[in-house]
Amino acid sequence: MKNLFLKIVLIFIVSLIGSWLFNNLFLKFYTNISMPNFNDPGFLVGLPGISLKITGFLLAYSFFISLLNFALIKNKKWLTWLILFLPLIFISFGFWQIFIWYTAMTIIGYVLGRVIRVIVKRVK
Repeated sequence: MKNLFLKIVLIFIVSLIGSWLFNNLFLKFYTNISMPNFNDPGFLVGLPGISLKITGFLLAYSFFISLLNFALIKNKKWLTWLILFLPLIFISFGFWQIFIWYTAMTIIGYVLGRVIRVIVKRVK
């Protein structure tokens, strides 16, 4: 259990760093596809730039969390899922469009994590 906790902390830290580094990439992807309305209540009033940065960061976070979770943890994925992904659900509560984006990034990360795990198994 101690080893699992250390992996969860490591995944959390690496996901935060990756989210910070790739924030602009996910932000460009989000704004090019969804064309967000800056007057939506989901954006901070008068601060659409900050809201978009936060949104890009959270999209990258949901991607990296699921990617690293499914690539590195063999057992008890649900525990990691609850600890790391559950805050995104609370953040996006009431804003269903962004929740769908978080879910899409999570599914993409899950698929890539599974592919990495299969490749590693075949190489061994």
